[in-house]
Amino acid sequence: YTLSRAGITHFTKDGTTEFTPLDQWEREFQLFGKMRQINFFKSYRMWKTFSVWKKNIKNASLASAREALVKNLFIFIPSLRDALMTIKSLCVSVTNLRLIDVASKETLKLDSFIKSQHALQESLTTELSSFSVNIHNTVRGACDEIVDEFLKSNNIVADHRMTFMERASLRSECRKLTKFLKLTDFLVVDTLHDMALESVSSAVASMKGDWLPEDPTIWYDEKSRIADKAQLEQDFVGKEIPKPCLFSLEVSMSNDGVVT
Repeated sequence: YTLSRAGITHFTKDGTTEFTPLDQWEREFQLFGKMRQINFFKSYRMWKTFSVWKKNIKNASLASAREALVKNLFIFIPSLRDALMTIKSLCVSVTNLRLIDVASKETLKLDSFIKSQHALQESLTTELSSFSVNIHNTVRGACDEIVDEFLKSNNIVADHRMTFMERASLRSECRKLTKFLKLTDFLVVDTLHDMALESVSSAVASMKGDWLPEDPTIWYDEKSRIADKAQLEQDFVGKEIPKPCLFSLEVSMSNDGVVT
């Protein structure tokens, strides 16, 4: 720039020049000064610095949170994620089991009802034992894989004397596995709790309704029982036949008053 009485000349590197008369330059200088007094332009430098600082802090916080989630969430650790999916699948299959079988559509004798419940308990014991073994094997395999990966990544072998930092890292991995075991325990306990509640709810629902007789029905012979059953089917032609009783109890009384 070259300042003279006539005005200001601007010389560029490519050899071009630009001349501005002095009165025009003074007017533009005054306008520039007034514009700088506007609050937006006056605070622009401070605002821009704060905006860039705020953006950098936000990006750093997001990056730190992302790193923590990837490092600590089980869903981002392949071995623990696959184990959780397997455990959840096993829990869903157990949730469909019932502790009491009340789905039969025909009335059983008390002995037959008790026998069917015993058979159900034996089958349920076998399935729950298999469920427990599968959960144990899945969890143990996932924990072994995590520990093996840690030892391999840190080049730790059986006769290696670990440093303080290596022991601290190993304790951190063990704490992570402890949390994984607690989560697995919560899933299993919640599954068994839901199964018990559903079993009781199903049993209670099967015993509710208007089909339960207020007074016991007494048949003095087999002929009367068959006649009553035929009459019941005839009364409910075209309608839904009431649900049968859960089980029947036969009581025989001899002439000398002995009940069997």
